[in-house]
Amino acid sequence: MNRINFLSKIPASLHTDRKRLLALLEEGLAKFEIINKIIEIKFVSEDEIQVLNKTYRNLDKPTDILSFPQSPAPGKYQILGTLVISDHSVIRKNESIEEVVKHGLLHLMGFDHDDPKKERDWEEAALIINCQL
Repeated sequence: MNRINFLSKIPASLHTDRKRLLALLEEGLAKFEIINKIIEIKFVSEDEIQVLNKTYRNLDKPTDILSFPQSPAPGKYQILGTLVISDHSVIRKNESIEEVVKHGLLHLMGFDHDDPKKERDWEEAALIINCQL
């Protein structure tokens, strides 16, 4: 069993709920046989995510989601990572929160679409969890 920790309230503007996002993440993790992991989810403003994007990716613009994978540590449960989501960016880009979360989950699991050498693995993983982004 995995644990999903919401570090902030899900904005009503996203038209989803905790139960839906929990099921989506559990389903994605199960397809890769990932167990005993912790995922943290935090919703932030566009200004906050822009600062994070500039700090960690050197891109001075807002984005919909940032994924912060964690290194393995001893213990029964290990933190897979943290997803930081800007509801305003998701809405502005006319995206579905479910697709954005699946996209972030792939990054937490180590898949990368920005590296041409890893793009094929990304595409295969995206098909497994039916991620359209």
